[in-house]
Amino acid sequence: MIDINLLRENPETIKKALQNRQKDISILEKAITLDKKYLEIIGELEALRAKQNQLSKSFKGTPTPDQISEGKVLKDQIKVVEEKLLKNNAEKFVYLEQIPNIPADDVPVGKDESDNVVIKTVGEKPVFDYFVTHEIFYGDKNLKIEFPNCKEEMEAIDRVVADIAKEADRGYRLTISETTQGRYEDISIGAGNLHEREKMDENGNSVTALFMGLWINYKPDSSLNTTKTVFEGDNFSVGKYNIFIKEIVSTSNAETKAKILSGASGVSSGYVTLYIEEE
Repeated sequence: MIDINLLRENPETIKKALQNRQKDISILEKAITLDKKYLEIIGELEALRAKQNQLSKSFKGTPTPDQISEGKVLKDQIKVVEEKLLKNNAEKFVYLEQIPNIPADDVPVGKDESDNVVIKTVGEKPVFDYFVTHEIFYGDKNLKIEFPNCKEEMEAIDRVVADIAKEADRGYRLTISETTQGRYEDISIGAGNLHEREKMDENGNSVTALFMGLWINYKPDSSLNTTKTVFEGDNFSVGKYNIFIKEIVSTSNAETKAKILSGASGVSSGYVTLYIEEE
């Protein structure tokens, strides 16, 4: 992923790279807009946290009813702003991951591989009189295929892998900032930050559970585009797709987990495994 500091300090370099690679520069414009909004939300969040800290320091013994009331208001406001930040991050990373690395200055500019420049040729190009054999492993699938030439081989491998993936891999494991973009024609889902929060279980008891923000883009009907806070086991529909949250796992170190469990503000790293199926 592109360095966020390069995006902020030298966007023209990225714009030129996108143009040279025949990419849509609107990706950059959207990423810049969302990053500016991100910085605004961060400022808003830090101001609220500063007020919260100032209020805590003003306690002398037992807090007064007014101080308790003000503390609850600040806590609710911080929660709302954190949700805004979660949504912004998910949307921003969808565009950031589409921006390619900046090519070196001496790399020739071209529309496709036909514009590649041959620097040096050594010896004669060999001609093989036998088939190329490939054995593909994908999940629990195994397929051996033979092809007489490289072009046919690569095209067929692409088709085979796509078919196997569609059949065998309806489940996707997404870490923070990853998306399913490109795996489906009309829906993409981006994973946001991972947190812990108290929620009510099926018996009405308060339990601590992991949750993650998802950003969902449904191309056939933009009115269905949404961001959702999901817990493990959640099941919902978007357009013609059913989405099931199979697993949410934290991979944070013990110190970060302890901070989050104690109620301190923080983000836990981890991943979500979700299933996407057409109705």
